[in-house]
Amino acid sequence: MDAVEYLLAQNSYRKYLEQRMVQVNIPMFLPSRKVSLAITPGQGPYAWIIYRVLFGEAMIPHQFSVKLERMGGSIFGGIVSGQMIEKPFDTFSLTPRGAWLNIYIDNLRNVVGYFELSFFYLEIQSEEDYNNVLADIAGMVAPPLAPAPKGGAG
Repeated sequence: MDAVEYLLAQNSYRKYLEQRMVQVNIPMFLPSRKVSLAITPGQGPYAWIIYRVLFGEAMIPHQFSVKLERMGGSIFGGIVSGQMIEKPFDTFSLTPRGAWLNIYIDNLRNVVGYFELSFFYLEIQSEEDYNNVLADIAGMVAPPLAPAPKGGAG
C-alpha cells in the first residue's frame, strides 16, 4: 500500500490517476456451483493498479473458495474466512489494457449463499502515464546509489 499512498500523495499524479471500485455481487449463489469471471480495463483507461480487495460483510465465513489471478499470476487464493470478511486486504497488481483479471469462485457448501467482492484500483489513462508511474515505483523500490566518495579510502 506504500506505493499507492505515495502515488496519491504526489500532486503531479492527481491529473491522471483516478480512484475507482469494481464490485461483483451474486445474491443467490447456488449450492456446489462454480463461477468464472474475467475483467479487463475498458476502452478508456490504459491500466489499473489494483490495491485493495474486500469481501462482503453479509457473507458466511468458509462458504466460498476464491482465486484472483492476473496474467497467470496469483493475487489471492483461498477460502474466505471471517477475518477476511471483516478486514480488507491490500495488494499491488498492475493490470494493463488487454490483460485480464480472472476471478474463480466456488460455493463449497450445500446451501444457497450470498457472495460479494469489491476491489479498489487506480485508473491510469495513458501509456505515457503508465510508464511514468512505473519509473517512480521503481525509484521507490531501488533508489539510486549514492556516488562513490572522492579521494578513496584513507
